[in-house]
Amino acid sequence: MLKIGILTLSDRASKGVYKDISGPAIESTLRDFIIGEIEFVYRLCSDELPHITTTLCELCDTFGCCLVVTTGGTGPALRDVTPEAMEQVCHKMLPGFGELMRNVSLRSVPTAILSRQSAGVRNKSLIVNLPGKPASIRECLTAIFPAIPYCIDLIGGDYIVANDKVITAFRPAQKSAQTLENSAKSQDTLSHLDSKHNPHMVDVSDKNTTERVACACGKITVNREAFASVQDATNKKGPVLQTAIVAAIMGAKKTSELIPLCHPLTPSAIHCEIEDLPEESAFLLHVSVKIASKTGVEMEALTGVSIGLLTMYDMLKALDKRMVIGEIRLLHKSGGKNGQFDA
Repeated sequence: MLKIGILTLSDRASKGVYKDISGPAIESTLRDFIIGEIEFVYRLCSDELPHITTTLCELCDTFGCCLVVTTGGTGPALRDVTPEAMEQVCHKMLPGFGELMRNVSLRSVPTAILSRQSAGVRNKSLIVNLPGKPASIRECLTAIFPAIPYCIDLIGGDYIVANDKVITAFRPAQKSAQTLENSAKSQDTLSHLDSKHNPHMVDVSDKNTTERVACACGKITVNREAFASVQDATNKKGPVLQTAIVAAIMGAKKTSELIPLCHPLTPSAIHCEIEDLPEESAFLLHVSVKIASKTGVEMEALTGVSIGLLTMYDMLKALDKRMVIGEIRLLHKSGGKNGQFDA
């Protein structure tokens, strides 16, 4: 999993005078630009040089963020000391990032020449300074992001996959395959392998316990005879729908015993519904799972759907061996750092 640090620098925001909107703007933009799971590490600091340098070191060295993006503190005012903190923390400075951002901003803001934003490298972390306004943040990130993944490749950081539908990252063709191969060998990018490349269950002890909900569905298509036996309750094996619902609940509860490396969870609620689709001669099974936990229940919902549909197959196979199970998918999830998803 990628780790990206976001550091907002503002005296007033750090005192609660107003809500930080720059940090969320950075996260929103990077989620658009990057494919894959990302853990964002947020920090909010006053414009105090010692505090800024300590926090930058923490994000790079303690949390291991491959990319740290700051916002604010790059102007000429007395308390704007982000560039001074960068000089103390970074082993190498990359002034080209700042030059490009200023050039882009000058098209709409004449005072962009007053900005001292830049970028630099600390060990395997790239630190980039952005302006404070959300609109300027996206504008500047759009300009410099194409160079960010390859820069992080060069310093040995995590492999970033850009969302080509939104933005294109530059990588020399001969470097891309080699970098991806090296990244695949890195335990930092393979969360389910330990330092010896052995499988292990991810440690979630540092995560917050939140209410999490996941809903999934799947469909089984049967012949007319089998469909009628379910609707008319004439199936010789017994009540098909009720049995499938019990199986779906049991499957959701047993997910960690069926899917390697899933955490054992105790759902607080599991709700199942089976919808008749007469025109398709099919049944649609919905499974919703709820829990207060440090990790999500998407796999529980999906496993419940799978086991429920397999149970229907088992109970109807005497009447139809050509049944098709398909379209198993996640419909909704909420809770946790990644927020809400709706298909």
